[in-house]
Amino acid sequence: MLNRQVRTSQAAIILTVGIWALAVGDAWAAESASIQTVLETNGGGQMVANSQTNPGDETWSWDSCTLALTVCRPFAQGRIVETAGAKAETVFRATSSRGATTLSPVWHGVVTPAAPPSIGGKVRAGELVVPIPGRWNGGWDGDVDWTQLAACATPHDDACTTLTDRHYVGGCPNGAAVLDPAFTGQYLRVADRRVPAHTLELAYGVLTPYGSDIWQAGPTVSVAFMGRIAPTISSDAADCGPAALVEASISGKGIATVRCELGCRAALIAKRGTLKARLTRKLDPDPSLPSRDHPAPILRLSPRSLVRLEPGRVRMTVRVNGRRVARRTVILR
Repeated sequence: MLNRQVRTSQAAIILTVGIWALAVGDAWAAESASIQTVLETNGGGQMVANSQTNPGDETWSWDSCTLALTVCRPFAQGRIVETAGAKAETVFRATSSRGATTLSPVWHGVVTPAAPPSIGGKVRAGELVVPIPGRWNGGWDGDVDWTQLAACATPHDDACTTLTDRHYVGGCPNGAAVLDPAFTGQYLRVADRRVPAHTLELAYGVLTPYGSDIWQAGPTVSVAFMGRIAPTISSDAADCGPAALVEASISGKGIATVRCELGCRAALIAKRGTLKARLTRKLDPDPSLPSRDHPAPILRLSPRSLVRLEPGRVRMTVRVNGRRVARRTVILR
């Protein structure tokens, strides 16, 4: 009786192990796969196949199929493949040597701009402008648009400064920007970059949106110039984005403090009738950006120049890059 129970228990253990082995085998065979899509700078597409575990000995084969999957033909081998040679309106099927299989989004062909981007809002200092993506031909199903605003010295990508950055946490919603008066007279540039949905980005933050890394026009980047940034006519601005790039004030003693975060040429001018005194100084970019822990540079007219103005009421002005940013009347004694 005891031997029968032992044999029965052993049989149960063997059966359990067998069921477990079958379950593991089924799970291995049912391992899921995914495809990450990429748009290359030349407008072509790229695909990366992945399984849940990506074992080192895993290999991949690809088929190109009609939209209805009624006709599929061998296309390529490898984990990473390009769409070169494939027709528009194609679906790709990736199959792992471990049995996993998955389908790509529809490939509509090489990417090309169909219509340039534009903006909503006025091209005027102090105004909120919102980039409006353009239209595209080709690419993957579900592609999305990233946008970038910039100010340039000419409408030819010369001496440009970015006004937006996707990694700047203090930016305005929807990629918008308030046009800082420091860019008055420059040309507003808008760029639209076409990227696949769920494109991976490095996770980091920047302290300012202002930089020199503008997106260059190409098959996946469409660029347009919206005109020159007009002078501001209102002190009311949207409450978003970085602080003003230029700040200046004049004390009751005629001493000016000027802060230019991107660097500038500042002038303190004193006038009394036909008499005039002027001090011009080149200010380097603010090293304290954005903490502003350092005192702002000071502009002070020399005693000799003030003596020439004679005692009385004097109109003092601070100009930065030719633009008036502060004005005050002081009394010389």
